[in-house]
Amino acid sequence: MNLRYVYARSLEKQTMWNNKNKQNNTTIQEEAQVIARCIHDMSEGVLTTTIDRTDEMKLVGLASDVNKISEMLNSYIREISQVLAHLSAGDLMVKQDSSLSYKGDFIPIKNALVKIRHSMDSTFHKITDLTVDIDSMCADMEKSSQTVANNATKQAQLVSDLSGKMNDLTASTSDNTQHAKQAALEANAAKKEADEGQTSMEQMLSSIEAVQKSTNEIGSVIELINQIASQTKLLALNASIEAARAGEAGKGFVVVAEQVGQLAAKSASAVSQTTELIQTNYTNVAQSLEIANDTSKKFTAIQNIIDTISEQSNQIVDSSILQENNFSEITAIIEDISAAVQSNAAYAQESAANVVTLYDSANQLNDLIGEFRISGSSSAIHRDPVKETTEDKALLARVTDSIKSYTDRNKIDSAFSDLLKNDLQTECFYLYDANGIQISHTIMNSNMLSDENTDFKPSEPGTNNASAKYFRHALKMNGEMYRTQDYISGATGKLCRTISVSYKNSAQETCVLCADILCKF
Repeated sequence: MNLRYVYARSLEKQTMWNNKNKQNNTTIQEEAQVIARCIHDMSEGVLTTTIDRTDEMKLVGLASDVNKISEMLNSYIREISQVLAHLSAGDLMVKQDSSLSYKGDFIPIKNALVKIRHSMDSTFHKITDLTVDIDSMCADMEKSSQTVANNATKQAQLVSDLSGKMNDLTASTSDNTQHAKQAALEANAAKKEADEGQTSMEQMLSSIEAVQKSTNEIGSVIELINQIASQTKLLALNASIEAARAGEAGKGFVVVAEQVGQLAAKSASAVSQTTELIQTNYTNVAQSLEIANDTSKKFTAIQNIIDTISEQSNQIVDSSILQENNFSEITAIIEDISAAVQSNAAYAQESAANVVTLYDSANQLNDLIGEFRISGSSSAIHRDPVKETTEDKALLARVTDSIKSYTDRNKIDSAFSDLLKNDLQTECFYLYDANGIQISHTIMNSNMLSDENTDFKPSEPGTNNASAKYFRHALKMNGEMYRTQDYISGATGKLCRTISVSYKNSAQETCVLCADILCKF
């Protein structure tokens, strides 16, 4: 072998080696660019980008590590998003993926998620227990307050009736007092008349006694006259005897004697009649005196009775006045009690109303607690993933059939609106082209919108959402449905998922149909 041949072979090998190194460098640069783009996408938050690696790759180890990082971050973010979304929607029984292994500095995140779920579940259990106690207390308070309110109202009515009766009794007592005062005045007047009658009776007795004394004195005078008449008669008889003795000389004395005798006889007769009359008068005076004495005694008894009646009437008047004053004070006290009872009744009614309000608030609290799914909850709705998948596929098929012949935006929007009219589960529909540019408007379900989400602005036609995971996956899955994990909707603030599917319209253009569905748990 000559030197020229050896040199030529050596130069050929060197050239081949240089070409190979140059080719390897080019391959490495290309692979590095792919890896750099993937890392750049990850830095922009796009974690679904992966590197299609082969065993012939020069940077296969680096590509594998980047893919593992992307897969790990995707799985972490997917589970964290799902758990937090369910917790924020009230599903405290959301389960974490036991097959997912958190590594390194991600372990505290997993522990925090577990702690959050357990602590919220424990807290809501305590709140639920408290609401049960509050319900029981509210029921007892409502019953007691209603009883108190009814009793207070009844008591107020009774006090009002009692006050009315006391007013009537006070008025009656006032009338009796006036009558007693009038009776006392009449009794005092009768006492005055009785006193005057007693005085007159005493004067009459004195007069009768004076008449009796005068009658006695007249009897004495008549006795004296009778004696004088007897003496005169005797003297007339003696004079007649002496005149008869004197004869003619005594005839004149005889006449005188006869006249004196006649006069004496007449005097005796008059005395006899007068005596008889005086005796009758004396008897009558005695009877009158006896009657006057009896009458005086009766007047005295009447006067004593009238004095007693007058004194009792005055006492009745004093008692009636005192009773009237006492009744007035009692009436005032009852009116104060009535006012207090009325006030208590009003407060009792207000308290009963407050208890009802509290009871309603407790029911509202129960309703709010009922929206959370906690361990042991009997009212929680348990999802059926298989059924959900079937329903989601059926929905996308139905909507696709309705719009695949349309290329006009207005017709697509109108079809979306019609499909949402009686749908209580779908939040919205929207459509993209193959480049991720939104074709339709985001057609919202009017049955689900509320004033609480005024900051929410649905995306408009022309919006570029090519980086959205549900768009990219739908393109890759070539007509198969893609479902995101549950998240919190910006439109309704409720737990939601996005389903998407690609299809070709009548112009054979690739479109991606998307729908946001409210979730149950």
